[in-house]
Amino acid sequence: MRLAGERAAARARALVDSFRPRLAPSADAPRVLLSAFGPFPGVPRNATAEIVRAVAASAGIALRAPSFRAPEFLAGRGELALASGRTCRCSILILPVVWDAAAALVAKEARAARASLVLMSGVAGPAQPIYVEAVATGARAASRDAFGLRPVRRSISARSLPATFDVDTARDAIDRALHAELAGAPALGEVIHGAVRRESRGENAYVCNATAHVAARAVRRSVAVLRSRGEPEGLRVARFGPAKHGFVHWPRDIAPEHAPACARVLLAMVDALA
Repeated sequence: MRLAGERAAARARALVDSFRPRLAPSADAPRVLLSAFGPFPGVPRNATAEIVRAVAASAGIALRAPSFRAPEFLAGRGELALASGRTCRCSILILPVVWDAAAALVAKEARAARASLVLMSGVAGPAQPIYVEAVATGARAASRDAFGLRPVRRSISARSLPATFDVDTARDAIDRALHAELAGAPALGEVIHGAVRRESRGENAYVCNATAHVAARAVRRSVAVLRSRGEPEGLRVARFGPAKHGFVHWPRDIAPEHAPACARVLLAMVDALA
């Protein structure tokens, strides 16, 4: 995909190129990658970042900026104790909202961490169900990202790519966990209206959808990202599969005080899917 704005595109490429996560040793425990997003135009506070921060805090996982080029990009690894009694190895990423760069960072960490489950989160409407996305489309809105980049091509592929985790299992796990959490936080129910399996929608074409689509391609084969007029070859990101993967959209008006409850809902999904 070609990008407008050579300086911004160069900044995005430098960020991706500078992220060189260490290879994790082999282990029998499930390996999970949880990603969320930072702020972007019109959304100065991204609830998903607060949710995964709460997951990290509950597990004692330190999140640090791997690169000075994007202090809003945070990463960490550790162990999660799940409600079922199982333990999993976990990578947590808070991603910059940047076309293709976000997906490239997910792919690099998933490959290095040997992730078997990649669960990506983003925000959508102010109040809505938690949408468990069944597919990601190749459509791209002509909107600027957090670096000021705008995609030149409105579509990179006519083909929609499916999530490979069990979408219905994820939805059911959300509903069970939400039922328990809403008993103690009824105000959360005014924002989150249950959980819904969602098929492709044409208006779902911003960086979050693009991240899911590029990551789905990278599970299968290496992909070239962040092409521009100055760098027509872009960056090559190695394949990281096989791994189950998918994307979940949360309401953007989740209050900071409800982040721990939403973190437990997210972990219920991990427990059901890992």
